Amino acid sequence: AEDGIRDFCLSRGLGDVYKRQVLGSSVNESSLKQIPQIPFEFPAIELNDYQSVQQLEALGGEHLKNELKRLGLKCGGTVQDRAQRIWDIKTNPKNLFNQKFLAKKGS
Repeated sequence: AEDGIRDFCLSRGLGDVYKRQVLGSSVNESSLKQIPQIPFEFPAIELNDYQSVQQLEALGGEHLKNELKRLGLKCGGTVQDRAQRIWDIKTNPKNLFNQKFLAKKGS
């Protein structure tokens, strides 16, 4: 925006460079732990603690939105959309680097 204020969901910082670096040719749990811990209103979601999309949905839309922002991913949609996006990361960590999941760069 011309006043210099951007929607945080669209805003990108230098941390994105580090979040998207993959060591070697595969994404593994140790590379996921390298994502910087950015302070948000809610604690980070520990994906291993959840066994279904429905359990993630129970966290609520704002918690899911904050987790998606922390990961640099698209954060819009319904609670179900957000929970599914996070679940897709759990089931296939390579989705952290999939353009379909990444938040767009701010203008």
